[in-house]
Amino acid sequence: DFEILAGPAAGLALLAFAESIGATRSLAARHDYEVDPHQELVALGAVNITAGLTSGFASDASLSRSSVADQGGQTSQLAGIALGAMVLLTILFLTPLFHDLPDAALAAVIIVAVLPLLDTKRFRHLYRVDRADFLLAVVSAGAVLLVGVLFGILTAIVASLLALVYRGYRPSRAVLGLVPHERGDDES
Repeated sequence: DFEILAGPAAGLALLAFAESIGATRSLAARHDYEVDPHQELVALGAVNITAGLTSGFASDASLSRSSVADQGGQTSQLAGIALGAMVLLTILFLTPLFHDLPDAALAAVIIVAVLPLLDTKRFRHLYRVDRADFLLAVVSAGAVLLVGVLFGILTAIVASLLALVYRGYRPSRAVLGLVPHERGDDES
């Protein structure tokens, strides 16, 4: 079973981490606090190990639920517990009401919930500051939209690694000034 499940499990882990860190960084930027990706990965790993040992589902941060909670002004863990209880009650008792709801309607609800997390200011800032990073962001977003989330993230990783190799091969340099009557490195 390991050979069959290894690939999909790696993809699921990558998606879970990308969604969790994406939601966390977006909300952190909005509320001006720092995020430790290592700590996020440790917490995500602990939750999923527990889920695996108890025959539960793999889990990660919910981008749409986080966005709705932020828009609703949630500031405490108690609100998260109350939201979890409402989700559980909905699953247990209200699921038949959603059975005939078209997938497009559910997708629209999620899009409306997540839309405020899109940071167009960041794209404009990247365009002004670093065109290469802007291009990476556009390629990453385009790949996610065109080929799906998993292959989009893989495309973004490959593009980022290629950009890193290119920048390492051709590092930027700047001449801050020349002192008159001194030999520079180029005058050998």
